[in-house]
Amino acid sequence: MTTLAPVPEVTSFGGTAAGIHRLSLWTPFGFRVNTYVIDDDPLTLFDTGPRADRVIDELEYGLAALGRQLDNIERIVVSHHHMDHLGNVAQIAARSGAEVVALDGLADWMPRYEEQSAADDNHFSSILMRQGYSADLLEQIGQKALWYRRWGTASDADVRLVDGDRLHFAGRVLRAFHRPGHSSTDTIFVDEHRGLMFGADHLIANVSSNPLLCRPAPDGARARPLIDYRRSLRATRELELQLVLPGHGDVIVDHRALVDRRLVEHEERAEELERLLRGDRALSGCDLVRAMWGAPDPQQLYLPLSEVLGHMDLLLDRGSVAETVDDEGVVRYAAI
Repeated sequence: MTTLAPVPEVTSFGGTAAGIHRLSLWTPFGFRVNTYVIDDDPLTLFDTGPRADRVIDELEYGLAALGRQLDNIERIVVSHHHMDHLGNVAQIAARSGAEVVALDGLADWMPRYEEQSAADDNHFSSILMRQGYSADLLEQIGQKALWYRRWGTASDADVRLVDGDRLHFAGRVLRAFHRPGHSSTDTIFVDEHRGLMFGADHLIANVSSNPLLCRPAPDGARARPLIDYRRSLRATRELELQLVLPGHGDVIVDHRALVDRRLVEHEERAEELERLLRGDRALSGCDLVRAMWGAPDPQQLYLPLSEVLGHMDLLLDRGSVAETVDDEGVVRYAAI
C-alpha cells in the first residue's frame, strides 16, 4: 500500500442504516464521491470511485478502519455508468473475486466503456455544432473528454437485474429500480423493509442532479433527459423512505420535500429561459447559455448546455416554444 492517500472520510450509520458504512472518496473533479460498504453476507461495496491508485488506497484505508480488507469484498453493486462511480469495478473484482451486479442496460454498457464513452463524446460534439458553437471549441472539449475518460475502464457484470428485481443478502433485500434522467442508466436500490434507499446521483441534498445530454435510445427516439428525470423523481417520491444515502454529500431524511423542491426549481428555470426567448430573434443553445451564465469555461460546458437543452425539451413538450433550424444548420428556439 502506498502513502499517497489520506484516510478517507468514514461514517458508520445506526438505526435504519445499521450495518452500512459510507466511505467518502477523492475524485479528480473537485468533489468527493460516496461509496458504501454493506456489512452483510455477502460483504458488498456499492459503487467504487474513479479509477486511480489514490482511490484504491483510500478504499483500503477505509475498509481497514472497519476491520475489513479490499480482498474481502464479495459483491460490487454499480449504480450507473459515470466514471466516478464505476472506475474501479474491474480492479476490485479481479483482486477480490467479487460478483458484479448491475441493471441490464448498464451491464450492456460496462464492457464497452471506451466505445460507449467515445460515442457519447461524438454525440456531444454534434450537439455543440447544432447549437452554434465553433469547430475550435470542439477540439478543446475533445481533449478534455479524453482526460475524463481515463478515470474509468471496461468491466463486466456477473449478475444482470431488470427493473424491479430484488437483490438478496442474509439480513436484507434491496430492490432495484431504473430511474433514468441524470444518466440513462441511473439505478436506485431500495430496502423496502427499512425504508432505506441507495440513491447514487438520482437525488442529492445540496445540489440538483443535472440531467445530462445523452444519445438517442436504441430505437432511435430522441433522448429527453429532463423529462425522464422529472418522471423518475415523481416515481421516487411515492416510495416510503426514511433515509436516502446519496452518491455525493450527506444523507437525505425527507426525500419528498427535496423532490418537490427540485420540481419547483425546474419550473423556475423553465420560466427564466422562456422569458429570454420573448425577444426579437430566435436563440440557439449557445445564445441561451451565454445569456444565463456569460461565457462558461468551455471544458465545463456540458453541464450548462445540458440544463438549457433539457428545459427546451420541457418547453417544447408544453408547446410554449418552437424549434427551427437556420440556413447554417443551427437549431434556434423562440417563444410562441
